[in-house]
This record gives sequence, C-alpha cells and structure tokens, in this order.
Amino acid sequence: MNRIFQYKVRDIRGNPATGVMEAENQFLVIHQLRQKGYFITGIEEKTAVVPIREQLAGWRRITYRELTVFSRQFATMLNAGVTVVKSLGVLTQQTPEKRLREAIQGVLREVESGSSLSGALARRGDIFPGLYVSMIKAGETGGILGVVMDRLADYYEKEHELREKIKAAARYPVAVSIFAAGVVIFLVAAVLPTFVQVFAGMNAVLPLPTRILLSLSDLIRTHFFYMVILLGCGVFAVNRFFHTPQGRVYYHLASLKLPVVGEMVRKISIARVCRTMGTLLNSGVPFLQALEVAEDVADNTLIKRGLTKARESIREGEGIARPLEATGVFPAMVTAMIAVGEETGNLDTMLNKISDYYDREVRNIAEGMTGLLEPLLIIFLALVIGGIMISIIWPVFDMYRLISRF
Repeated sequence: MNRIFQYKVRDIRGNPATGVMEAENQFLVIHQLRQKGYFITGIEEKTAVVPIREQLAGWRRITYRELTVFSRQFATMLNAGVTVVKSLGVLTQQTPEKRLREAIQGVLREVESGSSLSGALARRGDIFPGLYVSMIKAGETGGILGVVMDRLADYYEKEHELREKIKAAARYPVAVSIFAAGVVIFLVAAVLPTFVQVFAGMNAVLPLPTRILLSLSDLIRTHFFYMVILLGCGVFAVNRFFHTPQGRVYYHLASLKLPVVGEMVRKISIARVCRTMGTLLNSGVPFLQALEVAEDVADNTLIKRGLTKARESIREGEGIARPLEATGVFPAMVTAMIAVGEETGNLDTMLNKISDYYDREVRNIAEGMTGLLEPLLIIFLALVIGGIMISIIWPVFDMYRLISRF
C-alpha cells in the first residue's frame, strides 16, 4: 500500500520547492526526485487519515474475476506487441479496484528499475498467488509471456465459474434457513405470548407440545440476550479451534465424510489440483515445482498432506501415478489417466481433461443438491411452522370443547 511523503528540494538553480508524493517507500521517492534533477533537503512521511471504507477494502481479497480481467487485458496487449512496461502503464489506468491498481503501480516501478516481472509479482504475494508467479516466471524464461497470461486468464475464469456455481447452489438453502429461523422466533417470541393469559386461565392440562412451546417462548423472551452471547462465544470458540492445525484436520476429515457434500468437496479439490498442475506443466514449469504449487491451492489439509507425501516419493525416483494412488485421495480413474499421460508424454493435457471432467461433475452435483434441497426445505419449513401453529391452536380447541359442555 502506498504511503504519502512530504518533501523539500532545491532545483538546479537553487530555488527551494516543496511537495507531496505518494509511493511505497522513501527510497522510491528519493529515486524519482533525483531523476527529476532535484537536490533533496528533507523528506517526511505524512500520517494520512484513511477512511473506514478504504480500510475495509484493504482487507478484501482480490477476486478470481479481477485476476481474470487483469490477465486477459495483459495478454491481449502483449500478444499485440506492446511492451511489458507500456502494458502495465495502461493497466494502472484501466484497473478500477484500488488495491490491485496500487499493486500494479508498484510492479511497474520495479520493472522500470530493472526487476523481472515475476520477481515484482512475488513480492506482492497477498495479491498474486504462487501459481501466478510460477507461471509468469516460466513465461519469461520461455519467451511466451503472452501465451502464459492467456492460460492464467482461462484458469482463473474457470475457478471463478466453479465458485459462482457453488455459491448459487448454497444461496437458496441459506436464504430459506434464515427465513425459517426468523419466522420461528417471531411466532414463539411475539405471537405466542398473546395466548399465554388465555392458557393460564384454563383449568385443563395443556398438551405437551404446547407446554414445550410455552417454555421455549419464556426462555427466548427472558434470556434472548444471553443466548445470543452464548451462541456468539460458541461460534467464536469453534472457529478458533478449526483454525488450529489439529482443528483443521478434524474439519477437513469431517467435510470429506459428509454424504453428498463430502464427495463434492473431494471432486472440487481434485479438479483444482489437476487444473493447477496441468496449467503449470503446459507453461513449462517442472513437475515437482508444479506439484508444490498445487499443494498450496488444495483447500483440504488431508489432500495437501497426500500431495506432500507423493512429492517426496517422486523425488526419490518413483513414477507419478503410483505415489498419487497411495495417498488414498485420488480415485483409480484419475491415477490411471495420469499413468497414461505419463507414458505418452501428454501429462499436462490429461490433467486438464481430468479437471474439466470433475468440473462438470461438481456442477451436476450442485444442481442436483439444489433440486433436492428445495422441496426438502419447503417440507421442513411447513412442518416447523405447522407444528407451532398446531401447538397454539390445540388448547384453544380444547377450551372450546370444555365451554360447549356447559
């Protein structure tokens, strides 16, 4: 992130001047001022008041969509014969996202100073992942930077589409669940208390469902604040545990064991790993380095450990398919296709075909889950709300029966 510096200088005639410059560090300010022929008499960093909106934006991660657009525009200019420096200069003007634009500006300054593009990107690991840097480095070495940029754009475009598909599948169940919880809380905390006085004056024993509902209503109305605090503390504690090494193992193991969801998680990880390795190999990155980068993109700790063991076995001289099969993560079909790709010398092509196949599988599972969850959630919502209404109306009917006897 750029900082603001106030400087005092003298020009070649000795005339004093002051100004403000935005840069990543003081050395860049000195370099730019000396290039303009100024004699520096003083530099002081100013503490700027950063708006809350910009502070929050600094925590936001760069999305795959933004990386896709950046890579595609970069590739188009490089393939048209535009230099790297000129392309970066254009991108600094066309990139709307402030954090990414500042990163591109920093990369441009370093490249102008003689740094390699991959080296400048590597120093901004919070913006550009290891996969990105490795492929750019391979593109620089092989002189195919424009081609590599196109492949990166294709890669992140597929990742973005896959994530959006999963989000779309989860959006409906989450919305219905929140609506159901709100309706239940409203009925129990707001509607039910109006019947309490009526029920209290009845001599008949209330049905068990009604007594349970009254107890729940009283608990929510009298201890709602404490329940929210307790729930928040519980969520925080569970979240902290899942961020520990042992907690991540339990969480990822459970995610793989879940019915339907576990299979989808496994296929997402396999698709991402195979796509990463295929893209890197196709760009000229050595296999062991590609496998190391693939470990970083694997979201599941168990899959990452399996890839680490496979990389150690391959380093000792074994083939590729057998160590991957020994991890227990990759299905037999995947390892068989990898073995064929290894024997024919088309491993990158085979890995890309595997990733495309599992992408389609994940989409089919997501669509199937959405189609199945919609009626199930509607039935669940009807049962919950219907049960509450029956618990309220049941004693009313009992009261009417008692009155009708007199």
